Amino acid sequence: MNKKYIGIIAVISILIVCTASVGYIAYRIGSAVWKDRFDTEWENEYGYELKYSATDELYNISLYLPIPMKDGEPHSLANEMANRFSEENWTSEIIDTERGKMLKISREKISKDTLTLGVFFILGKKTTHSIDTKNPMENEPLFSPRVNASSTNFQSYIYAIYNSSDDAKLTINITFQGGKHRGGIWGVTLMKYYRDEVNYVIIGESDGWHLVNGTLEIKG
Repeated sequence: MNKKYIGIIAVISILIVCTASVGYIAYRIGSAVWKDRFDTEWENEYGYELKYSATDELYNISLYLPIPMKDGEPHSLANEMANRFSEENWTSEIIDTERGKMLKISREKISKDTLTLGVFFILGKKTTHSIDTKNPMENEPLFSPRVNASSTNFQSYIYAIYNSSDDAKLTINITFQGGKHRGGIWGVTLMKYYRDEVNYVIIGESDGWHLVNGTLEIKG
């Protein structure tokens, strides 16, 4: 083999070695960056949201609503939600009912300026313990009252008493979520959570208990 071909082969060999080395280094650096980004501590947080809207004015309103509970006690966000309603000109408190502890909110009138858009009450609370997003039914706060529960569905109760027109529609949506998240590369965020949600619509006046359907979503 002449010197020309030997030289070409030597150059190609060097390029292959260099390319492999650069690729390996890039892989190690990339893996380290990715690992660092996703090995950060999980941030754990609970969230409680209650919203309502109506198509006509309501008068002399009292509602008893489900609250998150664990081991027979309300989650701290239930008490904070009661305080939040009090700040918005509602009378509100956690009370004992024949169905268990619930959030009672009362008001003389829901006026027209709040009808179309509805009203949102959203609270969040960080926690230092790791939220069990895989097994919330055994280990985490969930909505109560709670009956006929499965892994994805349950039923609860809402008590509603108020005066309105016959076709007035009151829509109530309540969610409670426990979740954890941590940052990722290029804006990607890893998130795990469980979410209890109750949706219900009442048409016309109400004076009593309503059995309502709820869902439990788990992304653990």
